[in-house]
Amino acid sequence: PIFSYSTYLLDMQGRIVHEWKHNFIQPQFAKLLPNGNLAVLGTHKSLLLPPNAVPNSPSSSLEAHVRRQGGAASTLQELDWDGALIWSYDNPFIHHDFCRLDNGNTLIPEWVALPDEISHKVKGGRKRSKKQMPPMLGDDIIEIDIDGNTVSRWETWKLFDPRKDPICPLEDRSEWTHLNSVDQQSNGDIVISCRENHRIAIIDRKSKQFIWKFGEDSLGHQHHATALANGNVQVFDNGLHGHHLPASRIIEINPRTNDIEWQYSAVPKDQFFSAHISGAQRLTHNNVLICEGTGGRILEISRTGDPV
Repeated sequence: PIFSYSTYLLDMQGRIVHEWKHNFIQPQFAKLLPNGNLAVLGTHKSLLLPPNAVPNSPSSSLEAHVRRQGGAASTLQELDWDGALIWSYDNPFIHHDFCRLDNGNTLIPEWVALPDEISHKVKGGRKRSKKQMPPMLGDDIIEIDIDGNTVSRWETWKLFDPRKDPICPLEDRSEWTHLNSVDQQSNGDIVISCRENHRIAIIDRKSKQFIWKFGEDSLGHQHHATALANGNVQVFDNGLHGHHLPASRIIEINPRTNDIEWQYSAVPKDQFFSAHISGAQRLTHNNVLICEGTGGRILEISRTGDPV
């Protein structure tokens, strides 16, 4: 099969020790929650596009347009150990990632159609005939409560600059930012990663404004920006379409100075390269768990870069 319809829990020897079978959705991204339940982001099978679907073709339906984008989802579900549904939130415009908060609420990205006056100002991307162009998509971040109500919203497309934060020239103009990760710092501020314009940023929770933005000339279609306990941000820099030869790395950036305080890359550098997806998680003992998504490899490294 092209897709797996299960989520697996592996032990340290790589053996499957538990499986959650998803009868109604294609799972995309899952996390174990502190209560032992599984939270899984996925797409209802009835909404999956056929393999021969035309990417980014014009359509009168915004929902049809977002279904063609990478990372599209339609439901976030919480399952117990036996796979019973405990909670769910359905929204055809959610995508990529989520962050469960201590108060039980959840942060999740949501695609929105940009106003024409904004999309026309956005620089970059591959030019096409206007007749071929569906609405350009931007990203909001919504916070939903346990009842599925939206209690707060951050409109990231109002924070980026259409000229200073352009779309990568090798990418399509169907999306401006393509927000692919969301996380929360200990003070409540929000960390995001946006692939199409090579940017990571921190949003002040209260003012809803950027307090830090990074990436120009430094990142290449990165994924999985996460908040670290020391206030720094860790990200999987895929290294695609950047300003250097394609090679991936894991970097830790100090938002106060913009200094890269730690990084992992291969020797030679091109021995570690994952062009898309992928991620890196800082573990409690300070090692880093890396998912090299393109090749399907998971490895744990020490702070000295040694595989453990």
